[in-house]
Amino acid sequence: GASAIYANGQRIEANEQRATAVDSAVEADTQRDVAEQQTDLAEELAFDARSDALAASAINQVDADPDLALLLATEALAREAQPASLTAVHQALQQQRLLFQVAMEPNPSDTRAGAVGGMDPAGDRLVITTQGPDLEVWEIDGEEPEWSENYEEPNTVVRDARFSDDGTAVVAFVIFDSGTNASRGELVVFDALTGSRTSQIFIPKCPFAALFPSSMSPYVGLDDPLPWVAVGSECRLRFEAGLFDPVSKVFSPVTDISAGLQNNWNQFGAVTTDAATRYLAVGAGGPGQVIDLVTGEELFGWEGGMSTLSANGTRLLAGGQAAGRPLTLWNLANGEELWAVSGLFTRGWFGNDEAVIYATSRDGATHVFGADTGELIHRIAEDQGTPLAATMSRDGTRLATFGTNFRGSVWDLGGLRPEGISYVTNSTPRLHMAASAARGGNTIAVWGGGPREEDELWETTVLDLETGEQLRAVTGGAPAVSSDGRLLAYRVVERVPISEDADVHPRVGAVRVIDVSTGEVVTEIEVTCHTFLLPAEAVSDGCPISGGGGSWDLEFSPDGGLLGMADSYTDFVYIWDVATGELVGSDQRPGANMRAVAFSPDGRQAVALTAGSNPDHRLRVYGLDPFVLVGSVRVGGGNTFAEMVFTPDGALLVAASSDGTIAVFDTVTWEAVDPIPARHGTTLDVAISDSGSLIASAGEDGSVRVWNVSDRFLVTEVKLDVSEIANVEFIDDTHLFVTAGFGNKAIVITLDPDELLMIARDRIVRTFTPEECTRFEIDPCPTLADLKSGSA
Repeated sequence: GASAIYANGQRIEANEQRATAVDSAVEADTQRDVAEQQTDLAEELAFDARSDALAASAINQVDADPDLALLLATEALAREAQPASLTAVHQALQQQRLLFQVAMEPNPSDTRAGAVGGMDPAGDRLVITTQGPDLEVWEIDGEEPEWSENYEEPNTVVRDARFSDDGTAVVAFVIFDSGTNASRGELVVFDALTGSRTSQIFIPKCPFAALFPSSMSPYVGLDDPLPWVAVGSECRLRFEAGLFDPVSKVFSPVTDISAGLQNNWNQFGAVTTDAATRYLAVGAGGPGQVIDLVTGEELFGWEGGMSTLSANGTRLLAGGQAAGRPLTLWNLANGEELWAVSGLFTRGWFGNDEAVIYATSRDGATHVFGADTGELIHRIAEDQGTPLAATMSRDGTRLATFGTNFRGSVWDLGGLRPEGISYVTNSTPRLHMAASAARGGNTIAVWGGGPREEDELWETTVLDLETGEQLRAVTGGAPAVSSDGRLLAYRVVERVPISEDADVHPRVGAVRVIDVSTGEVVTEIEVTCHTFLLPAEAVSDGCPISGGGGSWDLEFSPDGGLLGMADSYTDFVYIWDVATGELVGSDQRPGANMRAVAFSPDGRQAVALTAGSNPDHRLRVYGLDPFVLVGSVRVGGGNTFAEMVFTPDGALLVAASSDGTIAVFDTVTWEAVDPIPARHGTTLDVAISDSGSLIASAGEDGSVRVWNVSDRFLVTEVKLDVSEIANVEFIDDTHLFVTAGFGNKAIVITLDPDELLMIARDRIVRTFTPEECTRFEIDPCPTLADLKSGSA
């Protein structure tokens, strides 16, 4: 018995020891798991911190070295998709504009020169020569020339090369035996695709073709006489400007410019004509002149410098470094100086639609100016070189430069299109604000101003977001689109006399609803107040306030059956039946300044936002069946609101506020909750994604910011290269539609990290240097192929 008791005690003790051992093993496993989790967390935090550090370095390099900034930002985003890295890539893409670059060996006989050439009208190809015996044509993004031409004859120089104005040919000006009196020149025409010669136009040795770099226009037309300069020792060193007929091969001199070129021939600006070849402009070191080719009379004269005529012959770009004169734009109709810009400019050209002017400068950059104001839009700086020639694509989105670095470079001029598709919202350049945009389904309507200040007729352009196709354009503003994209509502603008026997002026009139696909008018609703846009003080009967200070906001109900309008000119909010045009209800609050209207997602309520003086600065809530004022809530703060929108579940109403925030209201209590600090200066627009998970805002600081609705955490911010963003709309949860405050273009910005990374990699033009890899702890140091493929 004693043995049994002892044995049982031993078993109990052994079991306890085994249990203790198991507990110890479990605890050890748990500690290992905790240690592994802590290690993983530490590595993850270190990885995130490294991504943040790279993103911060990218932002620091944006202005100084855009190429390096894009490399760092791409590396940061590849490590971790978070707000800092997303923002860094967006920022870097704004500054990094170089799309493609090709270098040629210097001409051994003239290393002081550099590369010259041109880009085809579509912006897809480059032709380049270094003023030696070689000429190359490259497809942009190509790894080797599509074709090339080499002249083996000694002392042969390809002085210039351009694409024809239809893009089907390459035209080159070739000089043979260029150091002697026996020199001869010819224009050689090549097939742009194959490089085969289609014609050779020999130029008589006297008059001899000009020796000045970049003498030809950006695009050459071979069916019309070419503006030309002839010089030659057999002509007693006379310099004559005139026209060269490529068919008859006859040069017709118009004027002698020898005196002006005696000391400044290297600074000469090429002779130009208008599109109709009615006028000839000649600028040189001495006095410049515009000559009427029909009468032979001088139409206009100036002190000197390079010159370029506009296509319609109404404006002249003149001046430049050679004459010590600013770059000046003149109105030839009245001789008025429109604007002038000081600098070291050597040549200048009009963009295809003549909305912009681009000019090369000895400061190492090519400048792009707004043609109407002279305001600098872009400054494209070459790398260790001075631009000698430049060509802008027909659509104005690309610029090719050629310079003393013996390179041809292609730059993205999109400004608003660093990441996505670009939509042209008007056929004409706009000077006035693109005031708003409205989306329904895949249809979006963009409201823009008129092409000239004195002709301020609004235009609303309707686009298909899937294809970018323009579906319709109407004269009017304040657009609204039904949720299915089928209907467009807008305020009609038409020219009518202010009074009997008075001049006509643009007037905002009826509210019109049309079918987008057919253009058929569904209903037209007359309103009591017809406001004249110009002159600003002319307001017709029925408008209690004077012009220039009011606004309208049109909105469809979710089912498209009702249309609301907040009219600050009359202090009214209106609700109409779309099918009949009949008034469902209206409410006037004198002094309330009705700014915006919105329908709740269930279609049972409408909300009007007023911005009058306190206590009329409030939200007013209306029931719709029947129309009745349910209540109002004082907003307070004295802020004005530009736009407001419900979340899809109807729980919140958000509004763009003049204090730079996004105001947020609880739709159960209609009380304001904590605003989102958008930091826009003034927030001009807000949008909510269809899923209701994201809020986007835009403002006068030129930025777009995106937040999570749930925790109001900043997802990303994009600072665009414009003075302000007028409108932002979600296309889906990963793409935004954005319009600038001025201009005629809109863009799509991606929020998808993978898509953004793909775009960034496509834009990379170099890899890290070994020193940069060491400095920024990039290990291993990747090749360019690794970076572009994403294998780094």
